[in-house]
Amino acid sequence: MVHRFPAVEGGLGIEYRALPLVQSILLASHLRDGRSPIPFFLVSGLAGVLGCGLYHFLPVVGPDHVFGESFRTLAKHVVPAALTIPLHQTPRNGIPSLHFTWALLIFWNVLPSHRTGRILAAGFVLLTGLATIGLGEHYLVDLIVAVPFAFGVQSLCLGRRRNAAISGLIALAWMFYLRLGIQYLEPVPAISWLASGITVFTPVILNRITNRSLSRLVGPSPALSTSPLRESPLH
Repeated sequence: MVHRFPAVEGGLGIEYRALPLVQSILLASHLRDGRSPIPFFLVSGLAGVLGCGLYHFLPVVGPDHVFGESFRTLAKHVVPAALTIPLHQTPRNGIPSLHFTWALLIFWNVLPSHRTGRILAAGFVLLTGLATIGLGEHYLVDLIVAVPFAFGVQSLCLGRRRNAAISGLIALAWMFYLRLGIQYLEPVPAISWLASGITVFTPVILNRITNRSLSRLVGPSPALSTSPLRESPLH
């Protein structure tokens, strides 16, 4: 893990804590372009409220908080550490990863015309994913579930109710399985990876279908791009 490379760990730690700064930069760009910052406040706030609600349904703690030094040193025997580290003051804010959710929302809400901004935002999404996993703040499944969750919130704010409903059901299916079903149906690696792929790519497919339908109705729009949410900038 990155704990063996202090420089990498430090850089990812800075990136992990930079989320409010990047959100502020996006809001500043909206104001510079004469756009209202309220829609982005709305979608980010809604994601936070819904995410915190899901944390109560499925309380999860990242591996660094559970396994401590055993996680940092890649020791083989991590169960004793998990049994001895007190977690009463550790927030159960694992799934879906709101850090990754907000990073996706930042990327989706950069105007398509701002090519440099979109490239930087995409890099921020990638680094956020690496930081959440590498620092032990989240498990991979937390990020996987965050994709349909973020897409569902964004779609809801855009009035795309069908997309929001389908994405929300996918995210909830994961939550219910991990909370209630995993004890009855043990994960199979091949099926788990297939389900993960479907989870990540379904929002992309839904968005393409929606945008194709909109293009037939209203014609090409300068606001459309090839991003996961082509109409994503909230007006």
